[in-house]
Amino acid sequence: MCLKNIKYKGKKYKVKYQHYRTRSEYTGEILPNGGTTLAFISDDDGNDLAIGYSFCSMKDVYNKKLGRMIATGRLLKKIGLDTKLALE
Repeated sequence: MCLKNIKYKGKKYKVKYQHYRTRSEYTGEILPNGGTTLAFISDDDGNDLAIGYSFCSMKDVYNKKLGRMIATGRLLKKIGLDTKLALE
């Protein structure tokens, strides 16, 4: 399970995720390999404060949970928090 809410500098913020899957150039079908996950931390007004990301290689099968953990860890590192929170 990845973070949905986080306390940062005494305020509560929401963490949101977006997933982008790789599509076939020819058929437009979603491929099982490759993809990108973005993690955003937003304040109550909807302003994004920081973004973390993860990329899945075309050699690997896309894993949404792992992508969220990596993106969340990078997001937390950017804002100076313990990246172990991404594993909770």
